Amino acid sequence: MKLLDQTELKIISLLQQDGRMPLSKIAEILSTTDITVRRKVRRLIKDKIMRISVSCNPYDVGFSSPVIIGISVEQEKDVDIAMQLTSLPEVQFVAITTGPYEIISHVAVKSNQKLHDFLTKIGSIDGVKSTQTFLMLKILEKNWNIADYTSKGHSDEN
Repeated sequence: MKLLDQTELKIISLLQQDGRMPLSKIAEILSTTDITVRRKVRRLIKDKIMRISVSCNPYDVGFSSPVIIGISVEQEKDVDIAMQLTSLPEVQFVAITTGPYEIISHVAVKSNQKLHDFLTKIGSIDGVKSTQTFLMLKILEKNWNIADYTSKGHSDEN
């Protein structure tokens, strides 16, 4: 785990409130220099501690089947399977967990047919024992990054 100083924590907090906040404004709020803020933001991004993105509700952008999937896998293959899932364009979030599932994933697809195709695809991954799918009927926290769909080649045809 990388330790963050108070300035870095405050920078992250300010950017979570307003991801478009100018770094000069952050420097002013924190009573530090623009150069210090720029250097710290670059490090936070380079070290993958944070990334700047836009969040949206998948329903609002045409994804009618956002789901949470619990995946039971062979324990010794959990990391490998989780890494494979992160490369799929439909996948927004993957975590190795405790409890009844070794992996939990958030997935958004445009239709139930696409969901069926996706579940068939992950069911064929070596080491996947079973899945359980939970359709999100209403999303109260809008924390979906549409850029992930476009950067991974996801389109209406996928």
